[in-house]
Amino acid sequence: MLTATFEWSVRINLTNNLREKIGAALRSLAYRIDGRLSLAIDIESTPPLSLEQKVECIQFANRQMKMAVADTVKTAAEERVLDVVMKEKHGTTT
Repeated sequence: MLTATFEWSVRINLTNNLREKIGAALRSLAYRIDGRLSLAIDIESTPPLSLEQKVECIQFANRQMKMAVADTVKTAAEERVLDVVMKEKHGTTT
């Protein structure tokens, strides 16, 4: 009987060693400068993935993240509208 075995891990923004700690410090500094987040993504697997496969996985994850952000923003906007409606309905204002 044949068995396919594999292992994988995805780690983001690790600070286990000096290189990762320096990278985290630089990302933190960059965030304070321009207000944009950045991620350090480490993908390891057996069997190993090619760079192209890793990039494809990251691009897929990015599309999923965009949908999650859109849903979260939509929900927050709807909650704000409901807050205004409820305050008007009950005669309270801020």
